[in-house]
Amino acid sequence: MNNTIIIAQRAYDCTSVSVNNISRACKEIQEFSLHCNNITELCNSMDTPTICNVLSLLLAGNLSLVKDLSLGKRTELEDAFQILLSDILLNAKKFGIMAQRIGEMTARAKK
Repeated sequence: MNNTIIIAQRAYDCTSVSVNNISRACKEIQEFSLHCNNITELCNSMDTPTICNVLSLLLAGNLSLVKDLSLGKRTELEDAFQILLSDILLNAKKFGIMAQRIGEMTARAKK
């Protein structure tokens, strides 16, 4: 993932979102994700402060960016959230396929 996201005229580098940051953000959106079928529905179900919290957790691993992110427009926040989450899910899918293929290559035939 190699993106720069601009929110409220500030640029945020999201080159590598760590697994810890993803885990923290998932805890924040857990209750919303139960009733949503896609990223757009998930985004629409959250209020602006929650999106700011999730973005801050993804980008910084803590809530230190919430104040700055809250200065952004709702559309900027939604776009950033959708871009980050789409990239994370795409990478997770790729890693899953790689893990499956490695497992197939290393599997031994039973005798």
